[in-house]
Amino acid sequence: MCGRYTNATTWAEVHAASTPLPVLAPAEPPGIELNIAPTALAWVLRPDAEGVLRAARLRWGLVPAWSEASSTKFSAFNARVESVAEKPVFRGAFRARRCLVPASGWYEWREEAGRKIPHLFEPAAGGALLFAGLWERWQRGDEAVESFTILTTEARGQVAEVHDRMPVLVAREDARQWLDLSLLEAEAFALSLQMPALKVERGRAPPASPRRPRSLPSPEQPGLF
Repeated sequence: MCGRYTNATTWAEVHAASTPLPVLAPAEPPGIELNIAPTALAWVLRPDAEGVLRAARLRWGLVPAWSEASSTKFSAFNARVESVAEKPVFRGAFRARRCLVPASGWYEWREEAGRKIPHLFEPAAGGALLFAGLWERWQRGDEAVESFTILTTEARGQVAEVHDRMPVLVAREDARQWLDLSLLEAEAFALSLQMPALKVERGRAPPASPRRPRSLPSPEQPGLF
């Protein structure tokens, strides 16, 4: 599973991870978020009709459009690739609203001698990771919530030594395929992906510090990368 992740990337790093798909970023930088938890607002990349990835802040924990309330009792911050196409909470978004979730790493915990030890996984070469995601819009009258979930798959490589699940890591050459709504076999897609080189830091717990914004970009910095 993925219940905590970090995002200390820049828009340039996100663009490098999604090339050749362009990223339309807002004026503000993404900020440094070292302990993103379910129900928090976080950045996602959603394709528009022209294939441009537009960055937006959505709530982590997908609320299906048919839910009676904007807060859901479902554990909807992760969606398993094995069942995402059929599970009622996710199947509508899987068919119509896919996204990419930029991150710089994620946490998993392993029990050792009666204690849960955190492990932080990050790309060995630095830069941005992209998680496969789904998003949804819930609205009742004037109240509207846009939310997302992160897809998970069976853990591989060194991640499997810590946990049995991991987020679906989408390389830049696979991003277009994930966002193509004609792709209906999520599990087969996840299994076809190359495992990136990762580094792991054992014992590093998520900090309690709030989001810290980066300095603002110069006026000359373009929004479209």
